Amino acid sequence: MTGSQQTDGRARRWAAHRQQRRAELVDAAVAAIEAAGIDVGFDAIAEQAGVSRTVLYRYFDSRDELQVAVAQRAVELLLAKLTRPLHSGAAPRSLITSLVRAHVRWLDEHPELYRLIATRSAAVPAGREAFTAGEKLFAAQLADLLGHYMTLLGVADDALEPIAYGLIGMVEAAGDWWVRRHELGDRRLIGQRRLVESLGDSIWYVIDGHLRARGVELDPDRPLPTGGDDD
Repeated sequence: MTGSQQTDGRARRWAAHRQQRRAELVDAAVAAIEAAGIDVGFDAIAEQAGVSRTVLYRYFDSRDELQVAVAQRAVELLLAKLTRPLHSGAAPRSLITSLVRAHVRWLDEHPELYRLIATRSAAVPAGREAFTAGEKLFAAQLADLLGHYMTLLGVADDALEPIAYGLIGMVEAAGDWWVRRHELGDRRLIGQRRLVESLGDSIWYVIDGHLRARGVELDPDRPLPTGGDDD
């Protein structure tokens, strides 16, 4: 092995180590934010990570850089919850309910992370940017899934992407409203279960309307076709 190869090997190992260490520090920052709020300081984050403030600055040049990383991590966690039901093969009503429930439950369980990334209440631009990027990714996946089933049903629709964005926007706006009213202690606030049911029904009405306009009637409680030989 040449000296150059040895140097390259050490560089790759160091880069991998640094990436792993950054990820651990980001997770520590996530935990600190969830415990103390989005305004938590560097010292508290360092304490949560079990390192000194100086060590934290070795991996992040500024608080802004760390916030960017935390916002991206928060969006990753939310997307992991949302994308899991997408390819479950469940019946439409069950699939829609699972998606909405995953979103609302995540907002309820992680209010501080949501404050960091929510488009309507983000504390820093990095949060809005991360959320927008995640929304774009999820909308594309949802549009692809809708397109897949539309094709199997023999329906053509060139407006699937804006429809996907519209459905996501409805859930996000309603969830944002629910979280804000919940924080204010509004006694008239509907419960999480009722919110999920109402949003799920509304999403189905939109999809069902598009299908009926094209001569397709779909049972919301029957599993969707998969495109396999047995369909």
